[in-house]
Amino acid sequence: MATPLDYPRGMSNADRLVAEAMNLPDEERAELALKLLDSVDPPDPLGHLNDEQWVTEMGRRAELAITGTGTAVSWADLRSRVTEKLGK
Repeated sequence: MATPLDYPRGMSNADRLVAEAMNLPDEERAELALKLLDSVDPPDPLGHLNDEQWVTEMGRRAELAITGTGTAVSWADLRSRVTEKLGK
């Protein structure tokens, strides 16, 4: 295992960890990658909207649902798709 003196000056902790991880066998690197991905929250698809834009978007979606012009998905179908995507 490398010591802090083995790394270039100014290298971040993340860069050091990546450098160490790259020495792992493929299977262990894949396991580590999955664990890291599972440790963070997925990005919010509407996170880029400010409050006014969010309210407008929710109004637009509500209008589609009320008028029947939107695409509806049953709970059973949605749950099945999410479960399949999550691999559970």
